[in-house]
Amino acid sequence: MFRYILPLLITGWFALSFSACTFSSAGDLSHPAPDLKVNEVLTLQLQALKLSGNTQRGVAQMFAFASPKSREMMGSFNAFAELIYTHMKPLVGHRSSRTVILEENEMRVRYQVTVVDKQGEERHYEWVLENIPTPECQFCWHNTYIHPMETPVKGATIEI
Repeated sequence: MFRYILPLLITGWFALSFSACTFSSAGDLSHPAPDLKVNEVLTLQLQALKLSGNTQRGVAQMFAFASPKSREMMGSFNAFAELIYTHMKPLVGHRSSRTVILEENEMRVRYQVTVVDKQGEERHYEWVLENIPTPECQFCWHNTYIHPMETPVKGATIEI
């Protein structure tokens, strides 16, 4: 019986880990996958942050897409979460978001992300995703830079 259950568990894990394109507040986290486009990766994270409420699921979703170098620099999820809650808290539980592509090529996309926070104020972030090969996933998009912006760039926006 074990030989029948193990393949089902493995197949189910792969399906949950690599096919999700929307964030579910009740489901598993999405992870880098070659079939996820850069805009889907950003949308997954923004949805997770918006819907996470008082939990750390949105931050955990961001951490799932953190580059290997970022994970190494932070050392742990708790250190990463502390950074987000200290310097980027308006992202967590925001009301709405919109994006502007500032720079784009096949390996790197730099966005301006504007969120309306819980108090109704606009906050702006520079958010960079890069197509970084890792042992787990060749050619997958990862966060390499997320930082508050003092002066937003004017331009066309995409509502998320």
